[in-house]
Amino acid sequence: MEDLALKSVPITLYSSKDPDLGIPCVIKKIEKNNDQILIFYQSPGEENQEKILLKQLDAVVLRYPFINVNLKKEIGIITKIYLKYSNRGSNIKYI
Repeated sequence: MEDLALKSVPITLYSSKDPDLGIPCVIKKIEKNNDQILIFYQSPGEENQEKILLKQLDAVVLRYPFINVNLKKEIGIITKIYLKYSNRGSNIKYI
């Protein structure tokens, strides 16, 4: 998370506050207070930074570059072929 803040990578946050809506933003800074970690983020077009607790986050999705990581044993040959020839095939990593 600290590396995302340093590089200003555009992400989408999904939180337990509103699980249906993702918040497109950039992480500005991270503060550690006792046993709580606060994440300060700024949405595009907004001037103010908002904050959220790390434990309230459900997911963090990198918006660019798109990277898909799949387990080799969990994916079939047909799916591998489809992903290779789709527009997402260049950034697929198999582990």
